[in-house]
Amino acid sequence: MADPTNIMYSSLINENYWTLGLTGVKMNGVDLYTANTNQAIVDSGTTVLVMEGNDYAKFLTQFQKEAPGFTEQQGVYLKAGACPTASDVVISVGAGVDLPVPSSQYLEEIQG
Repeated sequence: MADPTNIMYSSLINENYWTLGLTGVKMNGVDLYTANTNQAIVDSGTTVLVMEGNDYAKFLTQFQKEAPGFTEQQGVYLKAGACPTASDVVISVGAGVDLPVPSSQYLEEIQG
């Protein structure tokens, strides 16, 4: 896996929106990628990760195996008590650039 402290390069497949070729998404070694979405957009002003519906369903299935007990309310998944940890989601782009996203970046602990 690439060292996240180093600059990594990947060729653009489209200069609009800084579009990279998406080649895979994995969580704990489980492939979550359906190839329905073959591009990723680099947007430093965006704070969310948007996934195609089938890929998202695979992510939720795998996530629930690692951190059970979440309930869905209007598209938000909630769990009472402490926020758990789960495996990194690894997004692969271009020719061998793996970008790990730790659960601390895709889970948020809130009060109330």
